[in-house]
Amino acid sequence: MNYTSKWYFVFSLILVGCHLPTAPGTLQELNTISDSLKIVSNQVEQSVELLTQQANAINIQGRTLTTQELETTSRISAFQQQFASWQEKYEAAQLVIQNTQPDPKNQLNVLKRLQKEVITLQQRIEDFNK
Repeated sequence: MNYTSKWYFVFSLILVGCHLPTAPGTLQELNTISDSLKIVSNQVEQSVELLTQQANAINIQGRTLTTQELETTSRISAFQQQFASWQEKYEAAQLVIQNTQPDPKNQLNVLKRLQKEVITLQQRIEDFNK
């Protein structure tokens, strides 16, 4: 992730100056999405680790790789980079939430966006494994 997009994401969290009354369901939904993010994140991390092992097995064969093997290792590398980028965003969001305690509605929007990104990555990995 480039420097500008990372800080744009962090500042979007900070720009939550007004604390509007929170709907009763918002906090519950916030907790539910937070829990879901942890679960999906762990699943994606495990999938990426397994794919990394697969790429390592391909790369250590001591011969010139086929086009298909090169494509496979390239896609796995892309998954690794996408997950690392997502983790950076997630960690930045967690820090901002802990340190500034923005409005729960804004927290919810940010976590929903992060959830959508990691679920999309999870689906791409599942499609790749088919």
